[in-house]
Amino acid sequence: MRALLAAALAWVLLGASIAGAEPVHVEINLKSGELVSGELEAAPLHVESSLGGMDVNWSDLTGIALNGPSAQLSLSDGTTIQGSLAVREFHVRVGEGELVVMLSDASYISVSRARPRPGAAVAGAGAGTGAGKSGDASKPPPLEPPAATLELNDAVGWLGLSPDGEQLYALCAPTHTLVVVETATFQVKSRIELPPGTLTLSPLPGGGRYLIAARNRVSLLDVAAGRVTEGLELNVDVFDAFAVDEETVFLTTDKPGITVLSMTTKAAARQLPGGRGRLQPRPDRRKVYADDGDLLLPSTAPFQGQEHWLWEANPRPTTGWGVLSFFPDGRFAVTTRGQVYRLGRSYQADLIPCGKVPGFTCMAFLPRAQRMLLLSDYRLVECDMTDFRTTRDFSTKLYVAAAVADEERKVVYVAGAETSSMPVTLPTDPFRRSFRSAPTLFKLRVP
Repeated sequence: MRALLAAALAWVLLGASIAGAEPVHVEINLKSGELVSGELEAAPLHVESSLGGMDVNWSDLTGIALNGPSAQLSLSDGTTIQGSLAVREFHVRVGEGELVVMLSDASYISVSRARPRPGAAVAGAGAGTGAGKSGDASKPPPLEPPAATLELNDAVGWLGLSPDGEQLYALCAPTHTLVVVETATFQVKSRIELPPGTLTLSPLPGGGRYLIAARNRVSLLDVAAGRVTEGLELNVDVFDAFAVDEETVFLTTDKPGITVLSMTTKAAARQLPGGRGRLQPRPDRRKVYADDGDLLLPSTAPFQGQEHWLWEANPRPTTGWGVLSFFPDGRFAVTTRGQVYRLGRSYQADLIPCGKVPGFTCMAFLPRAQRMLLLSDYRLVECDMTDFRTTRDFSTKLYVAAAVADEERKVVYVAGAETSSMPVTLPTDPFRRSFRSAPTLFKLRVP
């Protein structure tokens, strides 16, 4: 009887015309917080469930929630299937390139039935309902060509901007180099060698200096001086770091808990229970969100005299979390999946869901204009920062890896690649985090 039920369900799902099915568009949320958007060949997906083995047509799916070897498939008729997938990796076409995404690296897969053209709007990508100012919402008008282009022939995965906007910083992880670009001429000014294994930089208060966590070493970078101070070696691999000030640094590592590091004594001052993964500080720097809880910081009192730091365990499901970007006014935050949260009135309060915007790979804020620019492959969406409406939608010819905006000069800088020559580089660290990177810098005029 169970075999008959499985066969009947499989037949309903597959229909009579699997052969020759059109590719489907997917957005794959990685556990690192990155969003991979592209096309999959619509071959049937084999699922082992309590009813036995069955093949499910991609066109009947709306999403797949992944939790280790288990998967929950959501169908377009509202039903779900619990089981495990036979496939271990997905080959996703992005422009003219291809990404291989391991199933173990993904947390959620959103499926769109329509096959979008490069730059076309993705159905169900967010709740912003405002259409572009010109043209059909499903065919966004093209963004004007870049004002300037700079080929670095390296893999840029992070961008930063000097406080005066005169210098653009591009981090190239494979060559552990920070490229300093003059924004006026859009030419390379200098290159600073960084410790091997540097993937991200954590800014220190005041601007111009950054904390570097690279493998088992923590260092400070002074961009103006063009040098990295002597680092502090640890007996652990560092996952992420956050500098409260020049004295106090919080680290998540390959060991349980959060390490509180004193840069003065160059030693671990204490170990906090709980805490792992990313450390994402609120703009007021009085609270840090980790992947499994919140770290509350005192508003005053020097580090040496502080008796304790308050840790609150607050598990968050992987499928609903992601890299946070905080609004400049400190009132809201948004994840790469497009979920907008309101920050609690008390800094002890947690994130409160309050809206949706289209999912994105990277973004930039324009606080004076109350706008935010959401960039994904071949698409730039402008949203209102007050009500989260989509106000304008543009198609681009760019695969994107990172972005930063200069509202004063009305430009947004993007690390990306033209679709006609899109290299795909996803360097990983010992924790198998994936980081997008691309070889070219673009200066785009803010629309």
